[in-house]
Amino acid sequence: MNYLLQKIYHTDNAAYQTATRNNWMDDLCKELNISRRGDNNWWVTREDFKTDLLRIKKEFYASGKTGGISLYLSKNYSALYRIFRTKKYYKSLLRELGFTVFNYHIRWTFEDCRRESLKYKTKGEWFAGSPGSQHAARKNGWFDELTKHMKILSHPAGYWTFEKCRKESLKYDFPTAWHRGSPKSYIGARNKPWYKKLIKRMTKRVIQNPAGYWTFEKCRKQANKYKVSKRWRENSQGSWTTAYRNGWLPELTKHMIKVKPTGYWTFEKCREESLKYNKVYDWRVGSPSSYVISKREGWLSVLGERMLYKKKPTWGKRVMKNAA
Repeated sequence: MNYLLQKIYHTDNAAYQTATRNNWMDDLCKELNISRRGDNNWWVTREDFKTDLLRIKKEFYASGKTGGISLYLSKNYSALYRIFRTKKYYKSLLRELGFTVFNYHIRWTFEDCRRESLKYKTKGEWFAGSPGSQHAARKNGWFDELTKHMKILSHPAGYWTFEKCRKESLKYDFPTAWHRGSPKSYIGARNKPWYKKLIKRMTKRVIQNPAGYWTFEKCRKQANKYKVSKRWRENSQGSWTTAYRNGWLPELTKHMIKVKPTGYWTFEKCREESLKYNKVYDWRVGSPSSYVISKREGWLSVLGERMLYKKKPTWGKRVMKNAA
């Protein structure tokens, strides 16, 4: 992309997108006497670069990025960086603006690597923030020593032995609860021949309840754990089935959220719901089900007529030209 077009893209993205969408870019490039592609920006002066770099400097420090200004420019302002790099005043201008300019090859000592590693909590964060120092630490055999303070996010292969998995499995009553509570140990045991042995205790505890085990009080305790009847049925099927067969569901689900039946949202009910809000956005957030039904049935233009809409600014060729 041309340097000037990329500048417009970053400073006034809405204008750039509007011009692209309406196929105005070729006309605008002709009026501005620039090429849409290529690096024919010989006319860009040192002062032009300085003005842009002062703006990018604030953006660079505000973002908290690490890795140097050259890396930031190459990733986010590739056209500017590609041209700026060829100028004789490249390093002198960066120094003038307060940036530290390093040579391409940096000699990382043990102390330098240690200082860099202490800035990060995990190995992945260190690699993302300072790949050069991590590469030097690996190359020189310092990596294990410099990562002792970091969190271990993944266990090595073979970590989950039978004993470790057994200890984890004893904390749970259901295989699904084990999977949710300790997914790494569950996955480690799932494909092992002793997996069935570990869940045998769970299966007996769940299925082999004696007849009459689920009394009204026990079903009530289970029901009080959930806010939606569907979740109760999924996680404690025995208690839910007993409550259903004995006709206890209406009483035990009084505290739960009621799901509205199909066909509940008629035009009148959607109109009553819409009168609670002054803006379409508030209606959509406050009562999404009535809003979606109104939109699907074509009632939105009638019910939302009195509401306020946020209007987006319109972009024209003249505004785009001024942005350049």
